[in-house]
Parts: sequence; C-alpha cells; structure tokens
Amino acid sequence: MTSHPRGPVGGLRCLVLSRQDHGEADRIVRLLSAERGRSTAIARSARRAGARFGAALEPLSLVELGLRARAHSMDVLEHVELVEPHLRLRDDLDRLTQAAHAAEVCGGLAREEHPEPRLFGLCQTALLVLDAATAAPGLAFRLGLEAKALTFAGLLAPLDRCAICGRPAQAEDEAPWLLTAAEGAALHAACGSSGTTCSASFLIELEAARRRPLQDSLDLDLPAGPRWALAERVEAQLNRPLRARALLGDAPCPVQV
Repeated sequence: MTSHPRGPVGGLRCLVLSRQDHGEADRIVRLLSAERGRSTAIARSARRAGARFGAALEPLSLVELGLRARAHSMDVLEHVELVEPHLRLRDDLDRLTQAAHAAEVCGGLAREEHPEPRLFGLCQTALLVLDAATAAPGLAFRLGLEAKALTFAGLLAPLDRCAICGRPAQAEDEAPWLLTAAEGAALHAACGSSGTTCSASFLIELEAARRRPLQDSLDLDLPAGPRWALAERVEAQLNRPLRARALLGDAPCPVQV
C-alpha cells in the first residue's frame, strides 16, 4: 500500500508500553499518549550499535518524541528524548510487575489513535507512585487502578449500589452481593443470578478505592472479596489474558481470598 506522509509530529509525550524487534535492526514500539491514545511506530536501526535512540525506548519510560506520521503505513520515529526512566521501580520485582500491569491495563483499554488523556494520566500517575514507593503496594492499589481505568473506558458501573434496583450497599448487609466481570457492575443477590459472590463491605471499599487518589491506597487493606473480578473485566474487553496477572498472583498481598 502506498504511504501518504501527513507531516512531522513533534513534542509528543508518550509512555512506552512495549517494544519488539522487527527485521534486521528495527524496533516496533507501542506507545500511550494523551493526544493519540494507543499508537504504534517503528524505530529504524534502533538495534544497531550506537543507535541514536539509545535506552530511551525501554518499556515504562516516559519520553518526548518526534515522528513522521503516515496515513497508510506505520509512523516512523525520528527522535526520542528520555524524560523519566522510572529507574527506582525497576529495582524491585513486585513494583515492576505492578507497573507493567498498570501499563498493560491502561494501554489495552485506550483506543487506538484517539485522545485518551485520562488513561494516559492514570498510567503516568501509577508509574510515578510506584517509582516513589518504598515497598510493594497492597491490593487496594491494584484494584483501585483497575477500577479507575475501567471507569475512564466507560466499562464499569458504580460499585456501591445495585445496577438493577439501585439499592445502595450498606456495611451491615448480611445478604450476599454479586460482582459481575461480564457487565462490570454490582448486583444485589436478589437482582442477579451470575457473578462472583462478595460482601457489601467489599464493594463499598472497592468503590472508595476507585475514587481515592492512587497514592492514598498504597498501604490500605480491603475486606475479603474477589481479587480478580476487575482484571477479568479488562480481559473480557481485550479478549486475552493479562500477561502480568500470573506474576501478580504470586506477589505478596495483604488480602488472600
């Protein structure tokens, strides 16, 4: 297919989601930005000794780049400036895994070549918080991030009330509630028949984690509940498993369900 140059794009701040080798010396880079959402570009000769891109294309790095945008072929990176490498989180496997999960969730839910300022901002905040943290975050951090990302993608209903009857969850409720991965909603047991059983207290705290700044959830516990229901909602949207989930399942966690 013939390419039609759209002209240069400069000063675009992006998070590097992933990269893969291409051909003899090139790299394909997947990016997340506020202006363009999820996008893909090719870095010519990036694997050759002395390549001008250097280490700037490491996954989880924040970069500012210039590229040649093309209408019918992959955009071409022309220069990359490393803004924030997030070096501290790379020294800790638990925080690095949480960061990779955040990038996979936010990048996966972002639309391609469409503005996604909230998902970009959420991912950037998550990486900054993890980079500054001194220990692995608790479960409230991951579930809060997943809930925020799903909300920004329009895929999650309020979690502290029944999506059918509107009844609010109350901590003293003894009847079970359901959290559905397929619909991304909470249901009173009397209103639904499918979903993962959980308590009203869990849903109340999960909704609080969605609304709370990520940095305020680093050290918080949650009541016992379905720790993977929101990840499954993301997986259903992406139509594939989340790659970091297997590692996260083995990571230290204050709540075991």
